[in-house]
Amino acid sequence: MNELSTLPEGAGSSRLRELVMIPPPPAAAKSWGGRLVAPLRRARHSIAARINLAAAGMTLLLVMLGIVIASATMHLGARTEQSRILREAALASAELTGSIGETRYHASRYAATGEAREIEAAGDTLAGAKDKLAEARDSSANVDRQAREAMEWLQVQVEGFDQELTALQGSIGAYGPSESGNALAGAIDISGEQLARQARGVQGDLMAASARADAEFAGETRRMVMTVAGLLLGCVLLTIAGARFVSRTTAGPVREITAAMSGLARGDRGVTIPGTDRQDEIGEMAQALAVFRKAADDLAHLQRMAAEAARDELARQEAEQARHAELMRQLAQRFERTVGEVVGSVAAASEQLQTTAGAMAAAAAQSATVSADVSRVMADTTSGTTAAATAGDQFALAIGEISREVANSATRAQQARRSSQVADERMASLVSTARQAEQIVTMIDDIAEQTNVLALNASIEAARGGDAGRGFGVVAGEVKNLARQTSAATRTVVEQIQAMQGSTEESVAALRQVGEWVREMETSAIAIAQSVDQQTTAGQELARNLALAAGGADEIDRNVGQLSDMAQVIGTAAAQVLQSANELHRQAGILQRQAQAFLGSVRTA
Repeated sequence: MNELSTLPEGAGSSRLRELVMIPPPPAAAKSWGGRLVAPLRRARHSIAARINLAAAGMTLLLVMLGIVIASATMHLGARTEQSRILREAALASAELTGSIGETRYHASRYAATGEAREIEAAGDTLAGAKDKLAEARDSSANVDRQAREAMEWLQVQVEGFDQELTALQGSIGAYGPSESGNALAGAIDISGEQLARQARGVQGDLMAASARADAEFAGETRRMVMTVAGLLLGCVLLTIAGARFVSRTTAGPVREITAAMSGLARGDRGVTIPGTDRQDEIGEMAQALAVFRKAADDLAHLQRMAAEAARDELARQEAEQARHAELMRQLAQRFERTVGEVVGSVAAASEQLQTTAGAMAAAAAQSATVSADVSRVMADTTSGTTAAATAGDQFALAIGEISREVANSATRAQQARRSSQVADERMASLVSTARQAEQIVTMIDDIAEQTNVLALNASIEAARGGDAGRGFGVVAGEVKNLARQTSAATRTVVEQIQAMQGSTEESVAALRQVGEWVREMETSAIAIAQSVDQQTTAGQELARNLALAAGGADEIDRNVGQLSDMAQVIGTAAAQVLQSANELHRQAGILQRQAQAFLGSVRTA
């Protein structure tokens, strides 16, 4: 097979024909020859094909061995059956010889005595022999022609002998023992003797045939044993040759490749890999092992590159950590500076808001006091004017008193005007203070928005910082929360200040109206004083002016009451502003403490 594997396809086919010494196949058998040679061609490139070819050869030998054994077994069985049939036929012939002797004996006694049991015994004996012959004939029908013909011939002779017994029985039955009966008995004896000799001849022939069959059986058994032994020896030799072939072509190269694999496993990348030029599975294994060796070289190179990259990455990470620490320190300083400024601004704004709220509360209280004074003055004016009106009928009698009262009314009107001016100035100051408070609250809201933006930037920096910035993110969230609370508080304060501004503006408008009325009352009082000399002719005008003054005094009293209520509202709003300022101051303190704690944690990290 190795000789064939080194030849080209055409040369291999010719060499195969020369080795097996057969002539070139005819054209009709070329396809079968190609099919037979194809496995040999495949065996050149595949160990599996070689093993399959060896297994196919062994299988073919085993099949041939089985066929031979089965054929020999069937043939030997047929020979054994033939020998058995011949022996049974010979035995039937021998039994026929004995049965004929007994029949002759009973026929002679029957001819002499005429007893029926003798002829019956002769008939039974002959019938038993006939049955044996029939069985032997049937057994040999498809096995041995000689035995079958012999049994059929003996059956014919026995039938003739049986007819002679029937004739003897008829003669004895009709005439009893007689000379004719004795003659028939003698003829039966002669026929029986002749039939016995014939049966013995048939028995001898059958025994000789049985002996020949036994001899042939023994010879065929020896030939079968030798054939089976030869086939078994061929199987053993083919198995040994196949094992040596597989060992030489497969096991040796596999051991060499295994040694190369072990060397590679130990890290020896300079090991020589055998069999890379083979075209079978071992060649593929060697080529794959060569690929593994190259992969090991590449892996070692990659490991060196990875180690260098790891060192570079470690250095980069250390530099990144240092840069991150410096960035966190700068961020903490910037946050401390910015948040400190914001907290300081919030604290200053809250203190200023407290001061403004206190001033608003004081102004509201002073406005209430001024309103009370104006109310008392207007009450006095109203009572004086009323008294002047009721004394109109006695005007002539009390002109001097009227002059004094008018003078007093003018004086009180001047005082009321001055009080109205003072209240107007206080209200204007209160409006200015409220506007300043609104500006401060707006500034606080802007600071809260800046704080919220700073908290958002701090959250972003904390997210970039990873685990190190997690505490930074928590504090940034708290700062953002505080900024939202501060913004909400400032919006509340703005709303309250706007409400206070509305009330204050209404109070200013009312005070200005009161001032107008006071100036009108002052003008009226002056006109009254100027008209005292014309009191006679201007009495009715005086009464009308007094009534107008009384009505104006009542209206002034009502407006002063409204002004007092507005002053109370302003006082309440100022108290709320003061409370909000205190809360803002407290929140600023909390923000400052949390910022300090956060900066401490950042510096610690």
